[in-house]
Amino acid sequence: MVLVAFALVAGDWQGFPQASAGGSDVPAPSTITTLSAPEVAANTSTALPGGPTRVSLAPATNALVSANAASVSLPQTEPSVASNSVDRKKIIAGYMDFVFGWVAGRGAVPGVSRSADGGRSWNAPSGGATLPNPPSATWGRSDISSGVVAGDPSLAWSVGNTLYYATLGFQYFSMPATPGVCNVGGIYVYRSVDGGDTWTLPAGGPAIANTQTVFRDKEYLAVDASPNSAYAGTIYMAWDDDVYSGCPQQFPTNFVTRRIMFSKSTDQGQTWTTALTLAAGCLVSPVPAVGPDGSVYVVWFDCNSGDRQLVRKSVDGGNSFEPAVTVATGFRSPRFGDTQCPNPLPGATFRVNAAFPMIATDSVTADNIYVAWFGCPADQPGQADVFFSRSSTGGAIWSSALRVNDDAVGNPRDQFFPWLTVDDIGVIRMMWGDDRLDIANAGGHVYDVFSAESVDHGASFGANIRVTNQSSDPDLSGFDNPFTPEVESFIGDYFGIAPCGTPLWADTRNGNQDIFAAAPTGAPASDCDGVPDSVESACGSDPANAEFVPERVDGAFAGLDDDGDLQIDEALPPGSEAYDCDGDGYMGSTEKHVYGVANTVADQDPCGTNVIPPTTPATAKGWPSDLRGDSFNVNRVNIQDLGTFVAPVRRIETYPGHPNFHLRWDLKPMTPIGVAHINLLDLNALVNDPITGYPPMLGGQKAFGGPVCPWAP
Repeated sequence: MVLVAFALVAGDWQGFPQASAGGSDVPAPSTITTLSAPEVAANTSTALPGGPTRVSLAPATNALVSANAASVSLPQTEPSVASNSVDRKKIIAGYMDFVFGWVAGRGAVPGVSRSADGGRSWNAPSGGATLPNPPSATWGRSDISSGVVAGDPSLAWSVGNTLYYATLGFQYFSMPATPGVCNVGGIYVYRSVDGGDTWTLPAGGPAIANTQTVFRDKEYLAVDASPNSAYAGTIYMAWDDDVYSGCPQQFPTNFVTRRIMFSKSTDQGQTWTTALTLAAGCLVSPVPAVGPDGSVYVVWFDCNSGDRQLVRKSVDGGNSFEPAVTVATGFRSPRFGDTQCPNPLPGATFRVNAAFPMIATDSVTADNIYVAWFGCPADQPGQADVFFSRSSTGGAIWSSALRVNDDAVGNPRDQFFPWLTVDDIGVIRMMWGDDRLDIANAGGHVYDVFSAESVDHGASFGANIRVTNQSSDPDLSGFDNPFTPEVESFIGDYFGIAPCGTPLWADTRNGNQDIFAAAPTGAPASDCDGVPDSVESACGSDPANAEFVPERVDGAFAGLDDDGDLQIDEALPPGSEAYDCDGDGYMGSTEKHVYGVANTVADQDPCGTNVIPPTTPATAKGWPSDLRGDSFNVNRVNIQDLGTFVAPVRRIETYPGHPNFHLRWDLKPMTPIGVAHINLLDLNALVNDPITGYPPMLGGQKAFGGPVCPWAP
């Protein structure tokens, strides 16, 4: 087959060149800077014999993400992904799309795709498969003065249907379209308020502009999406500033230094604060994250004093930052010509520019922070692994590095480009590129994607699971770099994964580089809602889709730690009917009234399971919902709520003026039935009354323990 190839030119790629930043070997800029016409007619690299049938771990279903018909035979790379926290099956992906092909002076445009079924299928948004042009500028053009080329996409979901898409917009400033003019473009931050269908540019141009001597690179976004945070809705962005002595900007010839920069927006991207400098010198690739308490973290790779991953923290909404803390040392980042950790990695032909890190926060426990990276361990030179470290102290102290890939230690195969996420119940998921299956090529040449998950807050990870169902040959990426022969291909600098376990990566199975995704069924093993497929199947659900379908047994409480005891969907202990679950003052055989209406029906408990509820957190077992409205288990009642409001919940004699009365307890005030106490009608109102905004509480959810299917689905 004919392979369309592009050329990569980014100055001197022969290593971390000596720059004036203290003599440090600063990693080269990460951006692709030029494209050229095809230079090869066919690919001759050695593919993996036998294909995926040699794998003992079952791969997941894979789906093509890139949805632009105009570039179906052209490369896409560097995916970023975000999902709606209210409905995780809604996922938006961004990536670099080389829709203009190899035409001279053309480059990438910001591509976008959406999935409504958790990543099983993808299509272009209604507003189009690429973002609209900025005012007075044109995407994908570097041959005209108003043209800009896209790079380093980053997506972050905010509150509701609002999300943001950041992308570089630049020209090839080593040879700008207008000689002597380098202050074109910068970092653009787009906003969507309809879940990713249409996009606008609230700043009206670049949020952070390039200058004659400063090139913005490697930006990444985070948004405070916690409704209980004092900074909810704030957008945070970190990036590299590459400083040059003049224009044109030629790395490393007139390169001066690099800085890690940070800015925020509190008005949905219209304006941005004056940038803070977090670090300078030999470093690259900052990534921000926001904790559920509003704390902001930024991680980056630092090589000022050995290879390290550093983190700085802000507790005032990004106005100031605490001193940097070292996450990890004792590894070597890839470098051109390096024998301990070469770039490309042994057997590979694609660029691994540095040990780019990734950071994630825990949605359940605010002080739990996680960082992942790849590199060559000091005691195992010549091959790269993926590593993980955690902090349970809000980033102050970090654990020893944990090797996540489970192939044999010292195995001469490489793992690279890890990405990390945490779902809504605290499950950590990590994915990465991996060439362990290629035993035909020395060092490993073709690659797959693997993943693993942790259900104990990062103390350990489960077995590695193969995500891809077909290996990729990087030589089919569609890129070529004749100026640095050892770097023959480019598959981006990073991959991505959505919180519920949908990885996205660069894939070459179609003969060029595409973005692919894998829905989480089978990889990793746990579903997003925490309910095993076997349970959902027994309840009449489709196991392949159950984690994203709001079936009556698969609702807001299933799979959540409703009582705060760090256990999911536990069975309630054996009990009896000796509990007045409906709050009418009667129970069991004495049941004579329901909401003031005389009858002989057995206790009308909303639990439907006739069991004694737990009375202490230590024995709490899946008791649902939230009455206090606190930040712990928002919109769900937990055992702390029931302990606080036990009298109003269990007794009818609460009324305005009574010492146990509180208006919040009566969710659906009615006279004379159920005045000022929680009753079955209140709970039913939460199912059918959209005004409350609470998640459903009845209707068959497996939220109260009891049988597998307490109600018919």
